[in-house]
Amino acid sequence: MTLIRLMKSSILTASRNVQYEARYNVNKDSIPARRAMSKNLRPIQLIPAAFVLILQFFTFAAGQDVELTITVDSDSPNLVKVKGSRNEFAEARLPYFLPFMSSYAGVRGIDNRISALKAFDKGGSELPLVRSESVYHAKSSIKSWICAVDLSPIKNTAAATHLSWLGTDGGIFVIDDIIPFVLASHMRRQSARIKFELPDGWKILTTEKSDGQGSFQVPNVERTVFVVGKGWSEQTINSRGSSINLLTKGDWKFTGSEAGAAITEVVEYYSYLIGSASGKDNQIVLYKLPFDVPHGEWEADSRGTTVTIASSDMPFKTQSIQRLHEQLRHEIFHLWIPNGVNLTGNYDWFYEGFALYQSLKIGVAVNRIRFDDYLDTLSRAYAIDARQTDRKSMVEASRNRWSGLNTDVYARGMLVAFLCDIAMLEASKGKRSTTDLLREIYSKHGGEARSEDGNAAILAFMKRYPELITITERYVTGAEKLEWGSLIKSAGIDADAKEGRLSVSAKLSGRQKDLLDKLGYNSWRKLANEKR
Repeated sequence: MTLIRLMKSSILTASRNVQYEARYNVNKDSIPARRAMSKNLRPIQLIPAAFVLILQFFTFAAGQDVELTITVDSDSPNLVKVKGSRNEFAEARLPYFLPFMSSYAGVRGIDNRISALKAFDKGGSELPLVRSESVYHAKSSIKSWICAVDLSPIKNTAAATHLSWLGTDGGIFVIDDIIPFVLASHMRRQSARIKFELPDGWKILTTEKSDGQGSFQVPNVERTVFVVGKGWSEQTINSRGSSINLLTKGDWKFTGSEAGAAITEVVEYYSYLIGSASGKDNQIVLYKLPFDVPHGEWEADSRGTTVTIASSDMPFKTQSIQRLHEQLRHEIFHLWIPNGVNLTGNYDWFYEGFALYQSLKIGVAVNRIRFDDYLDTLSRAYAIDARQTDRKSMVEASRNRWSGLNTDVYARGMLVAFLCDIAMLEASKGKRSTTDLLREIYSKHGGEARSEDGNAAILAFMKRYPELITITERYVTGAEKLEWGSLIKSAGIDADAKEGRLSVSAKLSGRQKDLLDKLGYNSWRKLANEKR
């Protein structure tokens, strides 16, 4: 069984926690190293070096950075008209430039969707523009702009959830891929007031708040999703004080109630394990991929308070429900980490690796997968990691994730989570696990906690536990080849000497049985007893 498509050459079910470095073609030599590591900075290629240095000294300002009007014409819904205007603070930050996203999640040429771009000064006079890569330059300060954006679906599964697209009856807007960014400070989020002009019969579905005047006040365009169109089915799910709006489109082999039950099960499990996310309104959006693909293909993204899943269906109902549950276990985790904590930077190894691992543990706990499947997936991850010849630390791999290291981040990150889980269970005689680590991180850095660097914060938490120090130094900040060692034997697990394939030991001590039980080995027996 291959969970979260671990064996694909490139795994792109990434949480989009504003990893700006991945979105632009970056000439890294022209950007200070400190800033190139910040998650809240979008590096731009070919902007003068002096200008880049100036951008380091921004301060905060009140009000929305941009005013946007997005118009969809029913006669040609794929070609969207975007009007934008900068406020004075934002205008002062990038006075002569309109920089657009050029690539994200392996999808390149995003800026080529922009056409008929015009820029204007404060007096309304049009300014000539010169294009250099994905950046448009003017000789005077740019106050406003207008352009057309071709949102015809790109035949790439990554684009189906990570980028804006529209079909004849609707689609999604993620906003930041269709507008130039107006800030380049790691201290600021880009805010906007957005108004939509849509065809008759189209709806807007989002967790963003309307201002009551037909517009939405968006504090951070990097973390927003607008679902638009007609034919969307809506279902409200209330779980542990949170409201979840489930939006679906298309015919599926599972029913709306079955999808709602799966969401409730996963949300309640994470609420119990990590902590309550009560008071938050979340949205889960499920739709068919906007082009023909084989059974089983899918892509997902968690952005802010919205999970989007674009998928083909499976041949049979049981497979369809199983796949949905797999998708939800991974993506809903991201509503807690990283989306629910105020941590910055490229710590993907942690939130992707631990999401995969927790998805496995929950799958076993609720009897969605077997314990053998749990071990098989970890074995596959080990095989992927063992094939790496140019090893990078997890911190470095996360920083360069979209430059060919994405699979490494997923596979090795999950293995680190597994080893940490066993180490914590062994050291505490089964009283502590990585669940405690996740709960502590969410408790300290969730809500209104001040912003901190993600890698520094996570590593500080891990080093509080002596049993995690060696794992951290060898496999997270270090780049050593991963070895199961004696650690897994303490949990009654053997590894094949040649391939590293995991299996439960033939003979188990009482202590090993206890640790295996904590990992979920006997979950199916417990569930069977509960049903009696």
